[in-house]
Amino acid sequence: MEELLQKIHIVKQNDYRVGDIVIRRGPRWRFSSRKIIQKDMYNGTILKQYLRRNGLFNPLNLNRLLNIIINKNKEKNLPVPDNNEIIIHLRMGDFVDCRSILTKNYISLIKNKLIENTDINKITIVTAYAYGTWTQEEKILCNPSPKQNFYNCTRKTQRKNINGMKSLLESIVSTFPNLKLDIYSNLDIDKDICYCVLSNHFIHDIGGFSNLMNKLNNLRKRII
Repeated sequence: MEELLQKIHIVKQNDYRVGDIVIRRGPRWRFSSRKIIQKDMYNGTILKQYLRRNGLFNPLNLNRLLNIIINKNKEKNLPVPDNNEIIIHLRMGDFVDCRSILTKNYISLIKNKLIENTDINKITIVTAYAYGTWTQEEKILCNPSPKQNFYNCTRKTQRKNINGMKSLLESIVSTFPNLKLDIYSNLDIDKDICYCVLSNHFIHDIGGFSNLMNKLNNLRKRII
């Protein structure tokens, strides 16, 4: 179990917050969107390509975003899930400070996938301890409310995350002992995006990012 837990990265994303920016949610999305466009470090990323093609204020275009994801995966030859692999995205990290994590009945959701496809032989959890920590510049320019959570990574938040994840992993292993269990976690969030969107058996979590991945995954299935 410890070997799986050690695979999970801590990711501190000040600007590259895909869900917030694509959905245009929260007090920082405009500020972060402009940073993504301006900074060379984001060249070639899914989010920068989308913002340049779609603009900051045009309506959400899932088809355009999906095409960018598919092309990025092909160009970089990134890993994709097997046909008999369940992918579960989990929203971990700063959520523990404002909302509960791991609130879904994941065991039941896995059982439903197994009913749909009896050839399933693997479960992969796609996750990271994601913290959208505010910078000092954002605290000055984005006019946060007095009750604003600044999403800092602390020992307390990490302990909650790790304990929750460990409990879920143990439950999955005990319930599905014949299925291989793995963790897919990356500092490059684009890899996680591709893995989720291009999976055939996807289970999404709470949160804007995970819901966006689910919409893109369902869209891909409808058009192929």
